[in-house]
Amino acid sequence: MHYYSMHYWDGRSWKRCYTDQTDRSQPIPMPSTVPCNGSTQSIQFFTTEPDPQDKTEVFLEICEVEIYGL
Repeated sequence: MHYYSMHYWDGRSWKRCYTDQTDRSQPIPMPSTVPCNGSTQSIQFFTTEPDPQDKTEVFLEICEVEIYGL
């Protein structure tokens, strides 16, 4: 999941709380912990990066997401 961003809804608008900048030649550490400081009921993952192999399809593959609040 390279070059994705994560957003949360603050009740008025979507706020970006993380953008991945990992070079495609490097694996993203798994599991990854991404801090997102804000209160929300909705999280959004977003990418516009095409598949590195065929350069045509935009996809985001997520296997599991765990969200914890205080």
